[in-house]
Amino acid sequence: MTLGLTHSAASPTSLTRLFLPRLTLWLDHNHPAYWTGTVLATCLFLAWVMAGLRPVDSPVAPRERAWTAPAVLALLLAAWRWPLWFYPGGYNPDESQLLTGALTLAHDPVFWRSVDGFTGGPLDFGILLWAKLLTLPVNFLTARIGGLLLVGGALFCAYRTMRSFLPTGAARLALLPGALFFAIVTQDDFIHYSTEHLPVFLVACACWLLVRKDPDTAGYHASWWAGGVAAGLLPWTKLQAVPFLPALLLWAAGVLWWHPGLTVARRRRLSGELLLAALLPNLVGLGLVAVTGVWPVFLRSYILQNVTYVSSGMTMAQV
Repeated sequence: MTLGLTHSAASPTSLTRLFLPRLTLWLDHNHPAYWTGTVLATCLFLAWVMAGLRPVDSPVAPRERAWTAPAVLALLLAAWRWPLWFYPGGYNPDESQLLTGALTLAHDPVFWRSVDGFTGGPLDFGILLWAKLLTLPVNFLTARIGGLLLVGGALFCAYRTMRSFLPTGAARLALLPGALFFAIVTQDDFIHYSTEHLPVFLVACACWLLVRKDPDTAGYHASWWAGGVAAGLLPWTKLQAVPFLPALLLWAAGVLWWHPGLTVARRRRLSGELLLAALLPNLVGLGLVAVTGVWPVFLRSYILQNVTYVSSGMTMAQV
């Protein structure tokens, strides 16, 4: 008996769907393989951290390659967390709600008409559709992988931000506790995809982009604008993330105005560009809300209801 795969059907996706379940089942029944992988990944991560502690003038001092930090972080997080991806039930009711909303958006992309995200914004739900772009199902597995990618991205951005102020060794040591915590943790609130993943990533990304280059170096403007856009996306991820937007803008403007090598005219121009970059996502978002006719629902479900919830612990319906 054959598998019935023709030449055209034996695509990489088909082969993956055949191979991955068998590999997962084998690993699930071979616990020593799991612990061997986690120990090796942890040792590699610790070796990377310790390598950064060598003196700068040492003949074997490490060179900071762009791919090294994300590679060791991804290996550490995936080695520890992969069994939690395959749990068939939900770790938290919010996880099921986010998946249901994402699947609904695939059929009706107008948020607040098709989905009431409560405190979650449209980006929290829409980002789960990354799986569809790769012809993968939108389910617990892809949501948890996506959430862990955002955690890893936030840790990497935090590391790169620290590298702007600290030596390599100190930045790697500062990254160590956070990376090990998110790798080893098994508490439900940290292992399922939630509405906190994306805003935390955007805050870390904005911080890195806004401090990663000196104003006199090439690529500074692109980084400055990208950081402003990342900060401007925050109100569309989670309502509680809104205060981070003015906080980031004020912090970045403060760093800019205290920079000794900039003229007053350039400081004003860069401050204006940052404000414009942060406003762009919000102008687009509010424009889409108005054009699609969901403005009353947006105000009630995303603004008024959540203000009531935060102030009294009850929704407007309960009040």
